Amino acid sequence: MISVEANEQEIMKPIHSLFDGMREGNGDKVRKAFGPDAIFYRAHGELRPGSSAEDFAKAVEQPRDKIWDEKIWDVDIKVDAKLASVWTKFAFYLGEDLRHCGVNSFQLYHFDDGWKIIYLVDTYRDKGYTGKPE
Repeated sequence: MISVEANEQEIMKPIHSLFDGMREGNGDKVRKAFGPDAIFYRAHGELRPGSSAEDFAKAVEQPRDKIWDEKIWDVDIKVDAKLASVWTKFAFYLGEDLRHCGVNSFQLYHFDDGWKIIYLVDTYRDKGYTGKPE
């Protein structure tokens, strides 16, 4: 059995890699965060499919003037054997501008080469949200 205490940093590695890749415009970092056939959903009023991991990585690689910066906090990790669930609050900034906030729900699986995101769903608020508390 894998314990949360011993592996919390390892479980968070692909999530940090995802957000580092977004900030850096590095699609390869984003790709490495996801397992094969990862599933994305958006729970923005209605549940709807998001982009594939590959499509998202390609979007991250596109040149842009402003950095994509997603900040997370209030991280809650649950784990049993090779399955982990990570629930976080988030705020997404385009450059210095807060664009939207919500909650991320990640499901991760421990493959031979480490933890990978296999499922990601998020919520979305673009009004009445101030972002991460200082």
